[in-house]
Amino acid sequence: MSELTEGHSQQRRVPLGTFVEATLNYLADDSEKPVIYTYEPPAGIPRMTGKSEPRSVLIHNARLAEGLSLDKQGFQLVSHETAVQDFYDRAEVEKSYYPEIEALLKEATGAEKGGSLRSSGPQH
Repeated sequence: MSELTEGHSQQRRVPLGTFVEATLNYLADDSEKPVIYTYEPPAGIPRMTGKSEPRSVLIHNARLAEGLSLDKQGFQLVSHETAVQDFYDRAEVEKSYYPEIEALLKEATGAEKGGSLRSSGPQH
């Protein structure tokens, strides 16, 4: 198998076909604290603050990695087959998928309670 020598932060050998190279925007070191409104911000407030800078990075196929864990990488991949037939059916998703994912999270993390759902827009 051929390899690519990549030197973003250190020299390492990465097998071709296990990654894609992409440009991602990172928060600039000298940037103010970022704020991003996912809904219409108050009058006179910008939707986004902070300054970003593009960086070329390698994005690896995590499905080929071994030993990913919440403790080390902050995420892990698990296999799960759902009973949901139609993800556009909100009632079916709430009835089946939410309990499935809550059980999956409890099993993966050892948590006693499930998480909360995100929404877009201010909470009243």
